[in-house]
Amino acid sequence: MIYEVSRAIILAAGFGSRMVPVTLDRPKPLVEVKGKRIIDTLLDSLLEAGIDDITIVRGYKKECFDELLVKCPMLSFRENTFFDTANSISSAMAAL
Repeated sequence: MIYEVSRAIILAAGFGSRMVPVTLDRPKPLVEVKGKRIIDTLLDSLLEAGIDDITIVRGYKKECFDELLVKCPMLSFRENTFFDTANSISSAMAAL
């Protein structure tokens, strides 16, 4: 049986405490490594696979994720308001 993926959800609400001080001013997925944001690798792969229905669950410094709309205006966002007190299950629940 062949499965075809048409949608993606990226859980990106956390603080990234193991990357402090780099994450003090931006969420971990938006940190640049060798000139490229961490999340760009994932977004590029999804788009290359033909998946453009992408939702990002954001929390910590959520407004920073708006910069992704320049590259990918089709993105949608969900908010995890419990990102600072709960684990990634709360992000999965926010995606629902």
